[in-house]
Amino acid sequence: MSNQWKEESPTDSQLRRLAALDLLEDRSYTKGEASNLLNDAEKQRRQPDWKLADNNSTLVRSALKKSLQAVVRRIKKEIADREAKESAEIDQSEALDLLTEYEEALNECIEDDRLEKEDAKEERRASREDRDSVIDVIQHEFGSEGEFGDAFRRPTKKQIEVCLAELDKRQPDWQAIDFYPSSNAIANLLAEKFPELLKTQPKIRVTPPKKSSLSLFVPLLLTAIGITVFCIWKAKSGAVQIQTSKALAAIQSITNPSQDSVTVTQEVNPDPGPLVPMKTWTHRDGRKLEAALVSVAKNAEGKYEGTFMRANGETFAFLVGSLSDDDVSVVKTQMQKRGLLTP
Repeated sequence: MSNQWKEESPTDSQLRRLAALDLLEDRSYTKGEASNLLNDAEKQRRQPDWKLADNNSTLVRSALKKSLQAVVRRIKKEIADREAKESAEIDQSEALDLLTEYEEALNECIEDDRLEKEDAKEERRASREDRDSVIDVIQHEFGSEGEFGDAFRRPTKKQIEVCLAELDKRQPDWQAIDFYPSSNAIANLLAEKFPELLKTQPKIRVTPPKKSSLSLFVPLLLTAIGITVFCIWKAKSGAVQIQTSKALAAIQSITNPSQDSVTVTQEVNPDPGPLVPMKTWTHRDGRKLEAALVSVAKNAEGKYEGTFMRANGETFAFLVGSLSDDDVSVVKTQMQKRGLLTP
């Protein structure tokens, strides 16, 4: 009778200490078994880590619940065994004690279930608040005063929810890496799911038409006519007749070019390609981006805005001033080489 306590369920403090010693498993324990484990750990001079116990609070509660359920099953079995014995008579007070113990264990299980449901509800509420906080930050970044306000119209919370749900599928552990998702990742998903939110379209480089050969001859023809008129006026005064013959020869060579005459053409420079080839750009906040800079132009606010192209051919607009100082210096140097910016 003196060892009956060993068959009872362990206390919460026993299980927490086992968790702090990293000895707790997700199964049922008796008070005697838990006591033996703690005594062995004390002999080995193991020190408890209470932070580990706090992190394993769910495991502690699960082990306590299973231990209580084991006690309930044991008591029910004892009652059934005693009733099965025809020759044995169960003392009413002892049976009452067993039933009382059973009811207490059952009530503890019910209370434990209630606490577990409340904890789950609190976790869901906290998760919802975290999600709302992320949505508010994204709405600000894509609002009129945000970093992407020039390229996007302000998305609704429902649209951001769709993008976050898609991000959960493509990168389930993104919140473990960073509480807030990458702005570029959200920008790509918004452009993919809701293209109507885009304010700007990719800029197209327009190649000027080639000049015809006729436009090159007209100035020469007018010059030759002027020289001829001047020489004729001088010839009337008996000055220089040779100039007249040369002018007439020049006109004849222009109006009736021979095979030996030189054709004047203008070379058209080929497309010089991207302003800056494919490279890794760095945002002022440290984020990285792989793209080529196709062109740079001032936007409606007078700020330099670059048209970038990803490796897959996708283009997008981005403020040059939002890049790191080194990258801004690279853009300025290339613009000066192309004559797009005065040194």
